[in-house]
Amino acid sequence: MTKLILYTSFFFFLIITENAQAIKKNLTPSVTVRPVELEAAPLTQESENYFDGDVSFNNKNENQMSSECHQEDYGAFTQWQISQANKILRKNCFDKGDNNSCYTLGKFYLIRMHRNVITAKTYFDKACGRNHLGSCYRSNMLLEATQFQLAKQKHTQLCNSGHANSCHRLGGIIASSDVQEAKSFYTKGCNLQNGPSCVRAAELSGNSIAVSSFLSKGCNAGSSVACRLKNMNKKRASR
Repeated sequence: MTKLILYTSFFFFLIITENAQAIKKNLTPSVTVRPVELEAAPLTQESENYFDGDVSFNNKNENQMSSECHQEDYGAFTQWQISQANKILRKNCFDKGDNNSCYTLGKFYLIRMHRNVITAKTYFDKACGRNHLGSCYRSNMLLEATQFQLAKQKHTQLCNSGHANSCHRLGGIIASSDVQEAKSFYTKGCNLQNGPSCVRAAELSGNSIAVSSFLSKGCNAGSSVACRLKNMNKKRASR
């Protein structure tokens, strides 16, 4: 009888704690899953799903738990929850061929686990081998410090495959040595609707018509900086 009372009390304590945390964050206790835009369009039309709010894995089936494992910041998790999330993600990554799980694990080891580059790259490479361009991009970035020329070559391949972030990255890598080549990569990134690339291409353009065109594209791509610069140019032109 005493054990039953203790278990019941502990169960209600967990419920009260979870609800209190949700209220403190102005959230309901239930988990809300939201889609997050990919870095660029991958070959496979996959999306990354993250969630807002605290998560309790108790009394949930694996499908429910799996949908809640994709997040960039594990700060709200207990160590047990992190362990459970990573087990599910690893299973999905290796056994079920889910590239998003590999990608999320790679970011976790890179960001939250004191830049565990070797393990992070293992997960990025796994998804990259299955044509997940976001993972290929992350893996290439990790090569830059030790194998710069190989990283540059791989970034170029991704850029030519239509990965906008790789084009933008290339522009930044070579801007100090070859401005015109950098501009060509920024232009390609801009044409792939990468707003920051449009801003950089505008900065490297001496032609006012080209500047206006790049800023318009950047604004349409969702860059607030491009929109602001575009409006400033309009005001100057109207004086």
